[in-house]
Amino acid sequence: MIEQIRFNHNEEALRVLQLQMQAYMVEADRIGFFDIPPLKETIASLQESRESFYGFFPEGPDGELAGAIAYDRAGDTVTICRLMVRPSHFRQGIASELLRFVERMESDCACFCLTAAVGNEPAIRLYKKHGYAEAGSQEVAPGVVLLRLMKRTTEEIDSQNC
Repeated sequence: MIEQIRFNHNEEALRVLQLQMQAYMVEADRIGFFDIPPLKETIASLQESRESFYGFFPEGPDGELAGAIAYDRAGDTVTICRLMVRPSHFRQGIASELLRFVERMESDCACFCLTAAVGNEPAIRLYKKHGYAEAGSQEVAPGVVLLRLMKRTTEEIDSQNC
């Protein structure tokens, strides 16, 4: 079950923060870089976020938060800001389900964009499986490269605007 997550109480933010720490520690291990922004977040910074958060709850909204996705929409572009799955739930299709959910919710947009660290091959494979194509890269720290991926839903937008 996918439900919107609202940070009305610290408990909701804490649930997301705990999931985020577990998921992004796996990524940090994969890429050999532990200074990534999601590992520095706090309950307060999550509550201040302007992103829309949705969680995957296998047993319903009162159960365990197994995965979450957060995105931002600006005009015709949706930026997937974070996609995370609890390591104990890896390879169960949760990330795919969350990604498809946002794509359905925002089906009228022209472009979906996201980034993945080079070296995080499972994430890159997932995004490419869902039709995302490489649209550039940027070194954000010595030896740490973020790959920009995009999925156009219309031919009217170019990769520079997505």
